[in-house]
Amino acid sequence: MPPKTAYREFDDAFKGELLGEMEASTSTGNPCMRCGKDTHGHINECTENFKQTWKGNGKFKAETKMDVEEWFKDQRARIIKERIQPEAENPAESGVQTVETPIAVDTPTSSASGNTSDTPAKNRKTIETDNVGLVEYKNHTLPVQEIPDDIREEDLPKVETELVGSSASSDELNVISNYVKVLEVPSQLHTYALTFWRPSLDPLKSGARVELTKRLELERAFEAMEKADTLGFNKSKKAWATDFRSLWCESALQGPVAGDTEWDTTVFDCQLLDGRTYKGVYATVKESNVLRDIKKVLGKEHISDSNDYIRALNAYVAQCVRNYNKDSAVSITQLGANKFYLDRGFKDMFDRKNKSLGLRTVRGYYMSIRPGASDLLLNVNVATTAFLPPVRVSELLGLLSQDTVEKMLRGKRVRLAYRR
Repeated sequence: MPPKTAYREFDDAFKGELLGEMEASTSTGNPCMRCGKDTHGHINECTENFKQTWKGNGKFKAETKMDVEEWFKDQRARIIKERIQPEAENPAESGVQTVETPIAVDTPTSSASGNTSDTPAKNRKTIETDNVGLVEYKNHTLPVQEIPDDIREEDLPKVETELVGSSASSDELNVISNYVKVLEVPSQLHTYALTFWRPSLDPLKSGARVELTKRLELERAFEAMEKADTLGFNKSKKAWATDFRSLWCESALQGPVAGDTEWDTTVFDCQLLDGRTYKGVYATVKESNVLRDIKKVLGKEHISDSNDYIRALNAYVAQCVRNYNKDSAVSITQLGANKFYLDRGFKDMFDRKNKSLGLRTVRGYYMSIRPGASDLLLNVNVATTAFLPPVRVSELLGLLSQDTVEKMLRGKRVRLAYRR
């Protein structure tokens, strides 16, 4: 007869043994006490399926495994929390700097039910940062330079707040929020769909069209079309806005032939993401619906029935930001339809050992139109996101390990610069 399986008791002795393994700062090199595998460096990184766990140094009875697993999760969460953000009775005396919202990289994913897993993500890091959003007014070169703590008053944006309505009395409060009342909107907007394309350069596909689909390509193509004034914006001084896939105008556009509802613009030159300048790029303009009584619709209709109106007004808000960027010395980066980041408002990111992480946190703003109870509102929220700085790959490899650089550049566009 085969020998009976020797089960371990989940007693204080084994808890102490397992806890010592979990609290060790580095791996002992032995197989994991939870799953018996050596594919991960530390027992706290073990994410094996629960049904296959506890086959290492701890074989337990079926009725005990659930208790062991719950104890393991609780202890691991406690240990990782203490390592990430140690608590101190007096942070000033202990030298620990705390922030209200630490920036986490590789946050845990959510389950299908919508609940966030209580198992910490593998290799999860929390990076403590301070003074995020300082205005950088020096040329940024690697290695990372220190950002001055003092900012000149003239470098700060001038913001004026106007109180709408009566001032609060002695027993009342004035509340200033991030919602701004929109005082005026267009009475109607003509909507047009835009499709940018170029003829195929493949001799085997003569006459075929290559459609531009990436947002950066669409943005470059629209700017090139605007510069060539193929739609007559510069001549007519027509008010318009775009998200590079649609175009909204306060008055109707005129095609090459009167009454046209769809037409191709004249050819214009455009430099695309591959670095080549194409001499033959076109835009197909297709007339869509007309948004009428905008203020009335947004004031009475349900928000689900006014998506087209909100999208159009959001495009006008974004267009105002881009126009301001062109007329001022402020350099911005736009992500998505209405999220903007200040290129000079960043802070380089370091780990606890003051080693550069090769990333910078950039301060920005997210703006969106929202129908209010009685008026139209513009919601402005602060956004902070981690960016890769403009840097050579060779310089990035000098700061970080090759594995880290590979993960950071995965899916990113790298420009090749040849020197002969």
